[in-house]
Amino acid sequence: MPPGFEDQFITVVFGLGQLVVLALILERGLYFLFDYRLWREFLSKYGLRGPISFGVAWFICWYYDFDILSRVLDPNAISQVGIFITAAIVAGGSIAAVRLFQDVLKFSREGRLEKQELNKLAHEVATKEAKARIEKAETAVGKKSGETT
Repeated sequence: MPPGFEDQFITVVFGLGQLVVLALILERGLYFLFDYRLWREFLSKYGLRGPISFGVAWFICWYYDFDILSRVLDPNAISQVGIFITAAIVAGGSIAAVRLFQDVLKFSREGRLEKQELNKLAHEVATKEAKARIEKAETAVGKKSGETT
């Protein structure tokens, strides 16, 4: 592995965590506006829910220079394009951000269960191999003791 890989990996995972938290905060924060009956009808009629979500997400990402692409590719190269893409992911909601964890980094419940199952199988195989070696050794000792008597 190249030097500094662990640090960059931690930075990327931390950034993705921030992405999920920001998406959740934005989603819950805009819930009142989007769910209030009068606003809901107006926003649905003109299709403004997405643009409002994106605008708020972009402002937050721009204000805090939050660029997930720079964290993945080059931490020193924050760009407006990266901020724009980060805002689009955040505006997409927490589901989009969580999918990044699950699909890209394989941090999912199924992945954890699969890893646990593989560990269990590896333990069972190691146990069976150890028992077979013990039986083979006992058989070898029994043959030697039977030959000498």
